[in-house]
Amino acid sequence: AAAFSELERLSGTTLHRDVRIALLRALWGHLDRSEAWVILEQAGRSPDAAIMNSVVRIPADGLSESPRRRLLGLLLGLIDHPEPMVRLQVLQRFASLPIDDPDRVLLPALLTNPKRLHTHHFPRVELVH
Repeated sequence: AAAFSELERLSGTTLHRDVRIALLRALWGHLDRSEAWVILEQAGRSPDAAIMNSVVRIPADGLSESPRRRLLGLLLGLIDHPEPMVRLQVLQRFASLPIDDPDRVLLPALLTNPKRLHTHHFPRVELVH
């Protein structure tokens, strides 16, 4: 509890970029706490690609249902990020580190807006009906 309190305190301060990234990764061990998700969701709004990558790479292994749903929701929100590289990182994450999706929300979210799949690394996706 004391370690998490210190991480939470530090998250509200001005930190060097590398220290902030280390702090975000340290939060990976506290994904059962809603307070950790608040900090991670704030980081998910960062314009810094390295900080964003720390959010995109959150491991899903061993997560219970509630944190897994929060992770999926956070990543789904990043699919609409204005920066193409962030969208690419999220799509690559789904391919390399899949997340259990028992409610089947991921595919419909991607297919309802094919522009989400378009980056300079992927050609424009056209859906055939």
